[in-house]
Amino acid sequence: MNTPLLVFDLDDTLYLERDYAFSGFRAVSAWINEHYRIASFAKLCIDEFERGVRGRIFDRALERVELPSSQEIIQQLVNVYRNHVPDIELANDVEPFLNKWPYPLGLITDGPLPSQSNKVLASQLNRWFDCCLL
Repeated sequence: MNTPLLVFDLDDTLYLERDYAFSGFRAVSAWINEHYRIASFAKLCIDEFERGVRGRIFDRALERVELPSSQEIIQQLVNVYRNHVPDIELANDVEPFLNKWPYPLGLITDGPLPSQSNKVLASQLNRWFDCCLL
């Protein structure tokens, strides 16, 4: 007899990707504040995100606080963003569904391994998933 297996994607399926992005902007903002004493960086990043900017959010936010946008600082901000432990929650309907599903569950996701691993850990998805392919 075949047992059903349900496989989920992680991003924008089990939690909202924008929640991860905003969490990352707050982590980057903490780094900026520690090194440059600028406390409003997360708000600037979120403003750019909400304007539809993708891929150059840090460059544009750095311009707005009049910090140089060098390759080194951008790489540092990307590293902080990708390696932070996110403050995210599962979408409202996810946990009730996972608690009721009687068969094995799988998770598959792409993206940088540290980011994806931290998302799984932060949302405690290993409680429900029999197999996670990151």
